[in-house]
Amino acid sequence: MYDAVNSRYTYKNSDVLKNKLDIRDEETLKEYEKRIVAVKLVSIIKIVKDNFGNKFDERRLKFIHMHLFSEVYDFAGQYRLENITKDNFKFSEYTYIEENIKSMRDNMSPEDVKSFDNFIDTAWR
Repeated sequence: MYDAVNSRYTYKNSDVLKNKLDIRDEETLKEYEKRIVAVKLVSIIKIVKDNFGNKFDERRLKFIHMHLFSEVYDFAGQYRLENITKDNFKFSEYTYIEENIKSMRDNMSPEDVKSFDNFIDTAWR
């Protein structure tokens, strides 16, 4: 699942993320995460709009992450403290997450924020 064996985020000698249900099978965790996130996506746009309006910042992104994954992972909505990859996709270097978010925010127009919301609204459907 994650290329981070012996990470602070995975079970010992495993690449499965530590999770609230203590699921240690990769496929079972993927399916559980998918189902939880699918349910959460139904309400995310309204909740985000009510809390943040059109403001796009790191608080908004952390809130989205927390809302989508808080029932699965204790670390939902928090910045990572190490680098990880998933299925050959390398996430932002953990030391640059804040900087990358600020750069993305500074380059987004109101139309980009609307497009981002549309993306979130239609994801996993």
